[in-house]
Amino acid sequence: MNSINTTDFTISSVFAKANHELRSALTLIYSSLQLIESRHPEVRTFCHWRQVMNDLTNVNHTLNDLSAYIHSIYPYELLSAQYTDTDEEVRPPAASNPAVSFDSEQNLKKEYCDLYELTNSVRESFAAEASEKQISIAIHVEPAAVPALQSFYCDPVRIRRILINLIKNALEAARKESEITVCFSLFRVNKNEDNPRLSLKISNTGSHIAPESLPYIFEPFYTTKKSGNGLGLSIVQELVALHGGTITATSDFDSTTFHILLPFD
Repeated sequence: MNSINTTDFTISSVFAKANHELRSALTLIYSSLQLIESRHPEVRTFCHWRQVMNDLTNVNHTLNDLSAYIHSIYPYELLSAQYTDTDEEVRPPAASNPAVSFDSEQNLKKEYCDLYELTNSVRESFAAEASEKQISIAIHVEPAAVPALQSFYCDPVRIRRILINLIKNALEAARKESEITVCFSLFRVNKNEDNPRLSLKISNTGSHIAPESLPYIFEPFYTTKKSGNGLGLSIVQELVALHGGTITATSDFDSTTFHILLPFD
């Protein structure tokens, strides 16, 4: 049986999560700079512009090397073995927790922020990639939810990471010339409920999630992508939970929707 050290596995899981988030952030920065360059070609002549672009490329290569190293120690077949019965001899350590990370309730830094502006900022960060794929990203806000969005108590850095991961996944799955929608509204379990929750739905048309995969999509290291590491959605679920919220997913042949419910503090 393949055996691996629990402590090493946990540490590698933390590095893998950090690597995933850093690569996502770098991709957005590089994409934004490319958009600036396409709209303002004169920046190519600015001092240090090319050096900045080269430095970003080098950092991305370093993170790719780190990712390859992590997966050389714990291959995808080993990390994902907990979701299949095809090989009973291959298992991650039973006592390990792949979701261990630097995110914790103690590290949350909550403040009142404009959630619409935060979401729009993330949309702008994906503008270059969306334009290249001919995909539009629309934000819809139910009128009753406007006051809540203007002053929502949360950790804006971590909410931004939630949005980045979900919109990134939507862009990867969406069909060409389709639309990704981000919808905010107030949600009540019943009409008489005094304390509504903030509802956030991110939907796309494109590749659907197979019914047999839906129960596992939030598990660390579970992925159906050829080049995926299976960490994005597990990170999202963890960050939503830190805010006292929940996330669910539905998918059919027409669209996939991720639904987040966040409480008002």
